[in-house]
Amino acid sequence: MTGFQSKRAVAQSDLIDRVLDQIAQDLEGGDLTALEELLKFVPRENLLAYLSENTVIDINNTGGKW
Repeated sequence: MTGFQSKRAVAQSDLIDRVLDQIAQDLEGGDLTALEELLKFVPRENLLAYLSENTVIDINNTGGKW
């Protein structure tokens, strides 16, 4: 890994940490708007992977309609 790649990885990690801090603040304040907008850009497969197996089964059994 080059110095540039290493700095970029640290910058990405720092960015993620800052976003997580903001998400925590938003959740504490009861505001889900920004998080919902962010999640719209996450591929469906990633969203499903985050959920419990039982929830994914429920989603599949209902045809993905909620």
